Amino acid sequence: MWSGGWQGWKDVPIFHRERMFERFQKYYQWEAEEKDSVHSCWERCIKGKFPNLLSKARKFAKTRTLQKGIKVGKDWGVTIPFKPQWISQDSWEELIKVWNTSSWQDKSSQNSKNRENATGGRHTVGSKSFVTVRKEMDNTLKRRAKFGEFWLQKHAKKGSRPLDKLPVCSELVDVDLEEANDVEDIIQEKNVDWVDPRAGEAYVSLITL
Repeated sequence: MWSGGWQGWKDVPIFHRERMFERFQKYYQWEAEEKDSVHSCWERCIKGKFPNLLSKARKFAKTRTLQKGIKVGKDWGVTIPFKPQWISQDSWEELIKVWNTSSWQDKSSQNSKNRENATGGRHTVGSKSFVTVRKEMDNTLKRRAKFGEFWLQKHAKKGSRPLDKLPVCSELVDVDLEEANDVEDIIQEKNVDWVDPRAGEAYVSLITL
């Protein structure tokens, strides 16, 4: 339903917003009195997903372009033939016009530097909501995940997170997770690769409270 060179939710005309919500309503149901609350929540969600959707679109196009032996520099025009299927050709070309401006590229470069220098607030669960991650942990552990365990899962790098390590630890093969000790206790002798130093420091503070 992407029908324009939209750089953010603020760029989406009211008509298209209403069109998207009408489609959304075909798949879900709620009490009539909850419609305003649902609509508000839906709109906040869509607004928050915009940057990630566009980032994925650029990565997809860049990958496809490189596979054809074409280097992608500052000229995004070389990706015109390799748009994602969910964006129309006209919309894709409108987006590329913006991405080729010096103002957009300067802002993008600065944002990349800011992400690289960010500390303390980073996490490793990707696009999954914290609620989803918590539910997955609860289901796997067959109990309510403790906050320290949750923190580990959010801030340890992939491969060293609790639920990444449990299935591959041979000494845990015969462990009944319903009766096992806390995940913190199970992996405390293992190497945890934190997303940044402050995440590890915060974890130590959490478990010593």
